[in-house]
Amino acid sequence: MKESDLYRKQAVESFYEREDFQQNIRIITPKSWIYLIIFFLLIVSGALWLIFGQISTLVEGQGIIFAKNAEIINVMSPISGGYVKQLWVSPGVKVKKGQLLATLVNPNMNGEAKELSNYIEQQKIKLAELTKTAKSEIDIRLKQIQDSINHTQTINDSLQEKKNRLESLLKIQEAAFKKGILSRLELTDIQVAYYDSKEQITKNENTLIELNQDKNDYIESWNTKIRDLQEKLAQSQFNLKKLIKNIKLTETVVSPEDGIVSNEYVKPGDFLTEKQTLINIITHNKDLEVIAFFNADVGKKIVVGMQSKVFPKHVNVLEYGGIVGKVTFVSELPISPEGLESILENQKMAEVFEQNGPVFKVKIELEHSSDTPTGYRWTTSSGPKEKLSIGTVTKVEIVVKKEHPLSIILPILKSTKNWVMNKND
Repeated sequence: MKESDLYRKQAVESFYEREDFQQNIRIITPKSWIYLIIFFLLIVSGALWLIFGQISTLVEGQGIIFAKNAEIINVMSPISGGYVKQLWVSPGVKVKKGQLLATLVNPNMNGEAKELSNYIEQQKIKLAELTKTAKSEIDIRLKQIQDSINHTQTINDSLQEKKNRLESLLKIQEAAFKKGILSRLELTDIQVAYYDSKEQITKNENTLIELNQDKNDYIESWNTKIRDLQEKLAQSQFNLKKLIKNIKLTETVVSPEDGIVSNEYVKPGDFLTEKQTLINIITHNKDLEVIAFFNADVGKKIVVGMQSKVFPKHVNVLEYGGIVGKVTFVSELPISPEGLESILENQKMAEVFEQNGPVFKVKIELEHSSDTPTGYRWTTSSGPKEKLSIGTVTKVEIVVKKEHPLSIILPILKSTKNWVMNKND
């Protein structure tokens, strides 16, 4: 009975032990295995990261997209004392060389042109009156001279007939004188009369020449007056044409180069001084770069060759990420406020960039990619569809240092150990 009871007790205990074991095994379900594997992978990943991973130290700044090696051109007023009539462009607009940017008004030159135009009209009237007077006076004078010529010619014709008669008579009397029929005194009288008529003819011929010369001189005197007035009129017309050309040149402001309008400093109706800046144009180039500015405390950590990311302010960073770039230039010293303003050609923007103190100038070359719409490589996607535009404000991140996690954790652990030991002592 006792053996039987003992046997049954062992059997019962064995049965319960087996049931407990089965219950313990059922605790580790497939779901638990998944958690275990994930935990194991996390431990392995963490270990690999500690050994092979890197921690990047970033510095942030702000920048603007420029055309590579671009210039900022100041388009200045060509006149002094004028007004802005119309602006034909606005910031961000692409312009071509020779494209109309602004129309100005120059009251001084316009007033001068009006006065000169009135003077020319008066001179035209004066020339017409002078021409009419000249024709009338010349006609009167020529008639008088012609009457004198006709009178002189009539006298001369009579003298010529007289000379011919005397010449014939002289030949007869010379023959009679040789035969002794005529005395020397009688012959001399005929000779004197002959040579006197001949001299009178010569004088009258000279008078005719003088009268013809007077006619020509009188006509030329009026022609000279007309020519002088015509020359003055032509000179005035030339001056007016030149003045109008200058007005067009000074009242129409065109772009000196291809580029993009970055700033406007005037508006319609503004009074202008000579050489006053109207518009800034950034010369256009398909190859872009970023000129960034970093506070002095972080700017001195940046060196050429460091990797960077550029985030245009208008682009969704979560969707597209940033543009991959590389530092190509770092200023040796922080740039002055004047230097910053000369780079940006915008006082307000310069004040924004230097609101936390002096800044270093950094140039960043953007990495090209033929697979993206913008033509540049983006960190998380192919980037937006629209092209990048000059003058876009950006946020810039530059990797100034990369470290292994262990190189950071070990000094911390060592420092903690020393602190604990010092505390226990």
